[in-house]
Amino acid sequence: MRRVLGLVLCLSIVFVSSAFADFKITRVFEDGGRASAMVMYENTTKTTFKNVTIKCYALNNNGDVVGVNTRSFFGHTVGPIYPGFSDSVKVPVDVHGASWSSVSCKAIQQ
Repeated sequence: MRRVLGLVLCLSIVFVSSAFADFKITRVFEDGGRASAMVMYENTTKTTFKNVTIKCYALNNNGDVVGVNTRSFFGHTVGPIYPGFSDSVKVPVDVHGASWSSVSCKAIQQ
């Protein structure tokens, strides 16, 4: 049930714009007891960043956070996060056995 609900929620999410990026959750799924999200990030500014972190929260039916995790794009591994940079990352969130119904993410520039 969680997998289907997560996919339905994912389909309703469009690109989210922030001051330094657009990102989109392209898929939400259960993976080895974790809530996981595939997140596509694009630098839509004129600024080059050293690091960009995607922080995702697994939420239960009441909207309470049951897990959180981050994944980052680092300039030293993928090159500078220049204007137009685009990449995807899988963010697994350990929910410690709790029930979850959705995943919410935000991008953090560092």
